[in-house]
Amino acid sequence: MNDYLQELLKEHQYDKKLKEEAIFRIFFGGEDVRDVQESLGIHDHCVIMNWVNTYRKRIEDGLISIPPMSKKQQQDLVALHQRIKELERSLKNANLMIL
Repeated sequence: MNDYLQELLKEHQYDKKLKEEAIFRIFFGGEDVRDVQESLGIHDHCVIMNWVNTYRKRIEDGLISIPPMSKKQQQDLVALHQRIKELERSLKNANLMIL
């Protein structure tokens, strides 16, 4: 039984590159979570959302810098508005850290 549990746990462990790809495709590429889940063979969309939320929190806490936008994102008005909100949150959090 113990071997079965070990195999089950290994089955649902994902490497760092896969996590980063999923996060960037959703967070910065604007792709749908379920589309990314399906294309990467991830068993549950909640797993990806946990990765995205953790990444977002680390950005807000100033632990990760926000990468520059792609040309496609710069041309997308919705992405631009989202980017402005992200930068405003980051700036607000940075100001709080200074105080």
